[in-house]
Amino acid sequence: MARKKSFEEYREENIREQEKIKQQIEDARLKQLQAEHCIQRAENQITYQRKKKDKARVHRLITKGAAIEAICKDTQYLMESEFYELMDEVLNIPELQFHLRVADMVQGRQGIVEEE
Repeated sequence: MARKKSFEEYREENIREQEKIKQQIEDARLKQLQAEHCIQRAENQITYQRKKKDKARVHRLITKGAAIEAICKDTQYLMESEFYELMDEVLNIPELQFHLRVADMVQGRQGIVEEE
């Protein structure tokens, strides 16, 4: 026949069980913090990549706009609406076939850029 546990033995067993549970809770909190940190790092990485792409686009637009202004210096005096109207007219001259020429020059580059 098994001996009955004393009050002190029950109490010590209960304390050990409480310590185990407290440790499990602490481990779970740590895992939660680690998961939250991973999520934050991923969000930061996405934001960084987005900003990097935006900066590259702004740089590209400024460079190309500067090239147009360097070739035709008087464009700096045009209002924005006049500039858009002029570009629309120039780029849509049928004899120039601007869109076709650009398409030929950049053929295959879109796939390469998307892979990056």
